[in-house]
Amino acid sequence: MSTASDFRIVIATLTNQTPESIVRQLAALARSAAEKCCVPLVEYFLDLVVEHVNKLGGVSCGVNADVAWVFENLALRAIEAGRLEEGESLLRQAITFYNDRHSDPARAASLMRELATLLEKQGRLADDEDLRRQALEIDETVAGVVECVKDLSALADLLRQEQRYPEAEELYKQALELTFLAWGERDSRSFDLIDYYASCRIRQGNEQDWRDLASYRAALARGDHGALYAIRPTHLLPHFKCNDGVLLRDQLRQAQEKTSGKVATPAEPRHH
Repeated sequence: MSTASDFRIVIATLTNQTPESIVRQLAALARSAAEKCCVPLVEYFLDLVVEHVNKLGGVSCGVNADVAWVFENLALRAIEAGRLEEGESLLRQAITFYNDRHSDPARAASLMRELATLLEKQGRLADDEDLRRQALEIDETVAGVVECVKDLSALADLLRQEQRYPEAEELYKQALELTFLAWGERDSRSFDLIDYYASCRIRQGNEQDWRDLASYRAALARGDHGALYAIRPTHLLPHFKCNDGVLLRDQLRQAQEKTSGKVATPAEPRHH
């Protein structure tokens, strides 16, 4: 379809269909209009979908990917317009559609993170934490190491800001473990995690641990690989062995499995 008249022709065929079918086809029209940059038609179809979904009692409307997409976009439109309560309600419905009905949990997790960020700005930290934990639980099953590291570090940041330092540092350590497994000890993605982990230690009165981690972080940043043997604070780092800063072969295999699919529990390290 390339013109407004084409869309009107399709609309005319909807009258004899079931309400559920009408919702799905209107949602498909909205996506098609968006792909063709027909903004007025997108707005029109988005509103029609909501009208018909409400008539059907919400989530009982036979949701598919197009309907989930509609609610996601309606939510973002409401949030951008400052209608935060409406946006939150629509976003929660989109999450339900993706997670429970359309079976796209990865997209549901992504929207959970967006909603968590919105709630954090409103000071609703308990709701923020709950959503981030749900997103992490989903990503541990369906996503790779990149998303899991993001989830862990974001949740740790929130707990650190709430001064829940023991909980936060445990999450930073988990994020560090995945980072080391996937990209190696010397990868720059670990630097901020080490800094925040160190800040949790000093906040709990562990100044020597903070100093040890700061020295280790500085050596990594300098690329001073020789110094790592002498200053690596092994008692503070994830419990697996490194060989000259390079991951052991079985750990590399684990990392490849993590980045390609489900994040499995790390195997016990070999002892030499």
